[in-house]
Amino acid sequence: MSLYEPKQLADSMRVVRKNTIAIAEDIPETQYDYRPSPDSRSVRETLLHIASMTHFDLHIHEEQRRDSMDGFDFREFFAGLPTLRKKRPFQERDSGCARIGKEHSHNERMRKLL
Repeated sequence: MSLYEPKQLADSMRVVRKNTIAIAEDIPETQYDYRPSPDSRSVRETLLHIASMTHFDLHIHEEQRRDSMDGFDFREFFAGLPTLRKKRPFQERDSGCARIGKEHSHNERMRKLL
């Protein structure tokens, strides 16, 4: 049983992306290093985390064409994502908004896989 048909899932992902971009644009970039508690992610780290997670889908479905996660090294994969690069100045990377906006091509590639 499927809760979403492929088109409904894609539409839902587009809404989430649009809302995430709107929220990211509402937060002044000067506040991107804010973190609600010492142990939590900053706004910048959260946006990078959201943007980088889309790489997981492509890696699993398009690059590796997996039908099972047996033997997949999650630690190795996630260690290479930009989320963990906290020391580099934000201006040297794409902003969270730009990275999320670039995911349009990702969504189109995922749509073709479905």
